[in-house]
Amino acid sequence: MPRPLPRAVAPFAVARRLAAAAIAAAIGALAVVGAAAPLAAQESAPAARRSSAAGQPRIIVIPYVREGEDVRTLLDRDFSRRMALATIKSAFDRRRLPTVDFFGALQQARVGAAQAMESESDFRTRLFEANRADVYVVADLELGRRDDLESATVLLQAHLTANGMSLGSASGTSDFRRGVPAERLTQRAVENAVDTLLDALGERMDEFWEEGVPVMLEFRVAGGSRVNLDTPVGGTARTVADTIEAWLGATAHRGAYSVANVTPNLMTVTDVRLPMRDALDRPPSLLRFSAELLAHLRSVGVRSPDRRITTGAVYVDLR
Repeated sequence: MPRPLPRAVAPFAVARRLAAAAIAAAIGALAVVGAAAPLAAQESAPAARRSSAAGQPRIIVIPYVREGEDVRTLLDRDFSRRMALATIKSAFDRRRLPTVDFFGALQQARVGAAQAMESESDFRTRLFEANRADVYVVADLELGRRDDLESATVLLQAHLTANGMSLGSASGTSDFRRGVPAERLTQRAVENAVDTLLDALGERMDEFWEEGVPVMLEFRVAGGSRVNLDTPVGGTARTVADTIEAWLGATAHRGAYSVANVTPNLMTVTDVRLPMRDALDRPPSLLRFSAELLAHLRSVGVRSPDRRITTGAVYVDLR
């Protein structure tokens, strides 16, 4: 397997520094130009936003779903959760991070009869892929009460959409206050949690931008199959297993993958690295990746391969 390239400055870290520099420059401009500052600030803001978005993850904030609940319907009857999601998205927006509007994405994904037949996990995967989200943040809100005082606690958990890997978590709590609207309490709790989450998120995302996103592949030979992993294909001496390895070497990010074991009937490939963005600036998709793999297998004579996709893994049955 090719060795990873030397570690470089990661895009997420660069982007955050660019955003900080842009903000500092805007503040300096305000001090220098005085009355002309509003116009200068308006002109510099788009450039700052473009710089800060480069190389940063696209984030979607979704609600925590308890057992028996469905993300497609629970927000319709729970204002506190809708308010919490909007507050958290706003906190990311103020830090100039690219975000996806969950409410808009949800309404769009509801269109079509097929969604009624999907499991929630399949629906959520389709939601992420349709909106090109790199990271999803699960948000849980609890409003507490002590005597006549109220507070809010927010728990944020970030995951990579491509494989569900945890990227970090953070919690924030507001002080107990009397007569303060729940929205204000929630905003204070969110502000106490977001920066901690972003620090953890930045470190992990830098790694994925540079080294790729890890996923797992498993190939099994189904009973009665005409081929196994030792069968020569494509009119050469190259076996099915050899063909898979050659394709991964050409397709994986920097050719990075690791074969854990190969037998005539089973092949496990761990830590296949997918690029954080493809040529069309799309985040990793196991559906697309596995479809391309199956098309390649068919092109060399491995007929009717089937696949199952779970979080971060693809299982291929050779028939």
